[in-house]
Amino acid sequence: KIVFGLPGGVLQQKIIKIAEEIKNFLSIEVDYFNEELTTLDARKILGKLKRKRDYKKRMEDAIAAAIILELYLERRKNV
Repeated sequence: KIVFGLPGGVLQQKIIKIAEEIKNFLSIEVDYFNEELTTLDARKILGKLKRKRDYKKRMEDAIAAAIILELYLERRKNV
């Protein structure tokens, strides 16, 4: 299964289209998770690190993706 973060706005429909193409091509299940505010959460985490700004910027998306997956799995556990 692949979990796609949905940002809302105009990008959301593009992401859903790509996810459906991947789903059909790989015959794999896909799911979606609202990713709003995960970038802000990632910035809070990175703000605590004593690293250079360019490192923090590069890591922002990776940490946001980890937050999305963690929240997704947590939600599934509580269902």
